[in-house]
Amino acid sequence: MISAAQIKIDLIKKIIAINDVHVLSTIDNILIKSDEKDIVYKVSGEQKMALKAAEEDIKYGRISSDEDVNASEDRWLEE
Repeated sequence: MISAAQIKIDLIKKIIAINDVHVLSTIDNILIKSDEKDIVYKVSGEQKMALKAAEEDIKYGRISSDEDVNASEDRWLEE
């Protein structure tokens, strides 16, 4: 089985050989997205409670469509 270190070396060699800016940009974007997946967000107790309440609202159908919310806003703004 090939090691992670060897894969990294092989990738570096391949990337060094690439001159196409579009390909390099695409690789860069993939690496950026990969880093974003590793981000761990910390939420406060209050935020956890709000998320739990939102999940319950969804579970019990206490939701409104985007169109309904927009129409309600429009009526409110006209008052």
